[in-house]
Amino acid sequence: MFHYQAVFRNTQEDPPAGLIVVERSTGPLRAVIWSHRSKTWAFNPKAAAPFLYDDQNFDRWTEVDRTRAEEIARSNLETELPSEEELHRICEEGVAAEPHPAYHGWTMRRPEGTWSYYRTVTSISTELPGPTLIVVEGTRIGTQALIWDWANAIWQYDPAKATLHLHETDSWTELDRAMAEEFSRTSLGTELPSEETLHRMCGEGEAARFRPQP
Repeated sequence: MFHYQAVFRNTQEDPPAGLIVVERSTGPLRAVIWSHRSKTWAFNPKAAAPFLYDDQNFDRWTEVDRTRAEEIARSNLETELPSEEELHRICEEGVAAEPHPAYHGWTMRRPEGTWSYYRTVTSISTELPGPTLIVVEGTRIGTQALIWDWANAIWQYDPAKATLHLHETDSWTELDRAMAEEFSRTSLGTELPSEETLHRMCGEGEAARFRPQP
């Protein structure tokens, strides 16, 4: 199943300037984008994820159907949108070409139905000063993650930011549930939600990623 996102330079009042095609999968994000530089469709989830998951870009993309995506490709990008069979092939080749080691002892895909808790010792971003807590749910459709947002005192759904931090740094420690509850209470000043509530929050966050912008 594919989702098509029209990308705008500034706001949705502008003409579409790009397309991001996301293939739903049981693993990490699969995304194909139109590269203006090379004039090709390229597998590039590392570029797509930060753009789609950044709240500051909420007015710079919107989901469209396949027919509209084909029109944008033809009229605005001066190219043809590949068939879904071709898009799947691009994704498969892109995934195969990427290394999949366990970075710093952590792998992106977690076993379905499991929960993992990670205490960070440095900040994840300027919006989320550390230390904080990352909660990862392993599901059939891939990794889902919540981060305690100090600035707004809420659990923020942000699998891209969590994945990047866990992959690219070693400034975290895995905790069991009891330790995570204690850390949440004493260091974050909040109660760690039940796994049932965390699961609901992840589901709502994942659904919101693909909800068309009003």
